Amino acid sequence: MPEFVSIIVPTYNRNRLLCETLSCLLRQDCGSFEIIVVDQSGAHDAETSQYLQSIATSIRYYQVSPPSLPAARNFGIRQSRGDVLIFLDDDMYVEPWLVSSLCEVLRRWNCWGAGGIICNLDEQERFRAARPNADDARPAEYLAGGLMCFRRRLFQEIGGFDEWIGTQFLAAGEDYEFSLRATRHGYNLYRDPGIAVLHKNQLPGGLERLSAVHEDVHDAQIRMSSYALIKNRRPGLTGWAHVAWRSYHGWVLNRHVLGSGPVRLWKRQKQFARMFRMALDDVRRNATASERGIACQEPEC
Repeated sequence: MPEFVSIIVPTYNRNRLLCETLSCLLRQDCGSFEIIVVDQSGAHDAETSQYLQSIATSIRYYQVSPPSLPAARNFGIRQSRGDVLIFLDDDMYVEPWLVSSLCEVLRRWNCWGAGGIICNLDEQERFRAARPNADDARPAEYLAGGLMCFRRRLFQEIGGFDEWIGTQFLAAGEDYEFSLRATRHGYNLYRDPGIAVLHKNQLPGGLERLSAVHEDVHDAQIRMSSYALIKNRRPGLTGWAHVAWRSYHGWVLNRHVLGSGPVRLWKRQKQFARMFRMALDDVRRNATASERGIACQEPEC
């Protein structure tokens, strides 16, 4: 018997793009699924409100506040009834076979999570050429939040998304932390490069980070990625060494920084040291509290 699927779409200040995303999802070739919209917007334009009203019997629509992506995902989990949960951004174009293809990866590899690739608007040829094939799926440590799929039981085993991350500057990165937590506990994730979605990623809407100062974004990215690694490190000194080296190698010893000259390298080293120390403090203060109360509960039907 096919598994029942819940598609969870958090949204914030999207209008036309949200309507286009939901229109794609309503055309899925998978028969047993529900669409859950977790709306954190203050209000929508008249056209969007009319569209949402027209499909009210085909979706489950909730308005929540304050805006927080990980909190919205966790809310959607609690409302969901599916054995499989798919998370999508609110500005995606997806093919009718998306849901069935993700479920096929779960079945083919008996894995706990599945994903694909997210193509930006300048990658439309890549998107059009993509064809799903579960046999091509490969193990993945990280599934991107705009396109990720997990078995419901995984949330019952390791808890939900880290809501503390949603209170920070970028308000994003909970997908990376959750993926690391899953693989750290031995739950395998797979990615099929033939499963593709087209990410329109346009303002207004979403987290509207495109206007942020570049260095502020880098600071937050280093801090949040280091937080996720430290929080999910292996025990003992080897775990600490692995986290420190992996984070330092990724943010300092990469081609872009090394090719920018000694001044740039020195600045990045100082930036990394500052953000890594902050991430250490974040884990000490927030790691336990951030997971309190976010373990998956029974569906709130």
